[in-house]
Amino acid sequence: MNVILMSFGSRGDIQPFLALAVALRERGHSVTLAAPSDFEGLVGAYHIPYLRIPINFGDILQKDSSKRVTRGITPAALLALWREVIPEFKRALYIATREVAEAAHNADVLIAHGFLIPSAYAIHQHLKIPLILGIAAPVVSTQTFPSPMFPSIPFGQRFYNPLSFQLLVRLVLSFMIEPMNAYRREVGLPMLSTGKVIQLLFGGQVPIIMHYSPHLLPAPADWAANVHVVGAWTLSAQPDWAPPDALTAFLAQGEPPIFFGFGSMTVRNPRQIVQTISEGLRMANLRGVLQAGWAGLTHEDEHLITIGNVPHDWLFPRMSAIVHHGGSGTTHSALLAGKPALVIPFMADQPFWGRRVANIGVGVPPLTLPQLTPARLVTALQSLTQDNLMRQRAAELGALLRAENGLSAACELVERYST
Repeated sequence: MNVILMSFGSRGDIQPFLALAVALRERGHSVTLAAPSDFEGLVGAYHIPYLRIPINFGDILQKDSSKRVTRGITPAALLALWREVIPEFKRALYIATREVAEAAHNADVLIAHGFLIPSAYAIHQHLKIPLILGIAAPVVSTQTFPSPMFPSIPFGQRFYNPLSFQLLVRLVLSFMIEPMNAYRREVGLPMLSTGKVIQLLFGGQVPIIMHYSPHLLPAPADWAANVHVVGAWTLSAQPDWAPPDALTAFLAQGEPPIFFGFGSMTVRNPRQIVQTISEGLRMANLRGVLQAGWAGLTHEDEHLITIGNVPHDWLFPRMSAIVHHGGSGTTHSALLAGKPALVIPFMADQPFWGRRVANIGVGVPPLTLPQLTPARLVTALQSLTQDNLMRQRAAELGALLRAENGLSAACELVERYST
C-alpha cells in the first residue's frame, strides 16, 4: 500500500506523523511524509521519503506576532498574527496542496494533519483516494465537554459545548479555505465555504483517528463510529542514538531530577524563566534538567543542566517529574513514563491538557507563566515529588498507556479504511 502523510506545524505536530510513517513502513507499506522545511533532517534521520512544504515553523514562531499569541490570545495579538503570519501560511498551504496532489496520483490513502484538512479533502475529491484525518486533540463536537480552546461553564452545556466546537473549527479553517479553493479552481472542483467543509469533514463520512489516550480522555458516547481514539503516536529514539556524556554524568550524580521543557514555545524573557526555575530548585533542594527548546533557554549550575533535543522515551523514565508546556505529545510522553506533571500552558489546547492531568490526579493544577514564581514552583515541585498517591496514580496510568499501543491501532485502521 502506498501511503501519503501530510503534517503541518511545530515538532509536536510533525513527530506523531513521523512515528506513524515509521510504523506503517515496518508493516511493509510504502510511505511519504510531507512536512515543513525545518523538519527535513528529522524525517531523513528515520529514512522516510520526504516531501517539502515551503515554510519554516522555527522562523514563524520567532516572529513578534507569534510570541504575542504565546503570551496570551487577545484580539490585538490575533490581528497581528493574521497580518504577519497568515499570508505565509496561505502560500505554503497552496503550494503544499499542489505538490502533495502530484505525489499522491498513485497513492492508496492520504492521512492528513488537522491544519491541512481542507487541502487534503480537495486532493481526496480530485484524485478519488481515501482520506483519513489524524488529530491530536478532540475537535469533534460533543455535549460531554467544550472545545479544548473554550472554558467549561456550569450551565447550558447541551448548547454551549457543541457550539464551542463549531466556533473553534470555523476559526481554524478560516485561513485554510482560500488556498484550498485556489487549488479546487485549478482542477475544476466547485468552490466550498467553511460551513460546507465542516459538514463534509465532520458529518460522519471521513475517518478520524484521534492520537491521544482514551485513559486520559475517553471518547464521548455521542461521537459517531468513524471517530476513533487510539492512543499516542510515539516516536522511539533511533537505535544508534546515545545521550550526551554531560547528561549521563549529571544523572549519575544524584537522585532523579525534574525535567523542564517548553518544546516549540517561545517566551518574552527566557532569562527570567530560567532564574525562576533555578531558584525554585534551589529552594526545594532538588535537581533539574532544562531542555533549551525553541525559546533558547540555557543555564548551568550544580543543580540544573541544559540539554538539546533528547528523546523523551529515553529521558522521561529517568526523571522524577515533568514540567512542560502541555502539548499533546509531551503530555503523553510524561504519562507513558509514569511521571507526575506540572503543565505551564502557553496557548491552544495546552491549558486543556494541563487541567486534565490535574483532574485525573496525575499532576498538580497548571500554572501560567505570569503565575510562575519560585515560591509557587516550590509548592508544585514538593507535591510532584512527595505526594505518594499522585506518584502511584501516575505510575499506574503509565502502565495502561504503554499497553494500549496507539500506533498499532492506527495502522490497523489505516489498512481497514484503505481497502
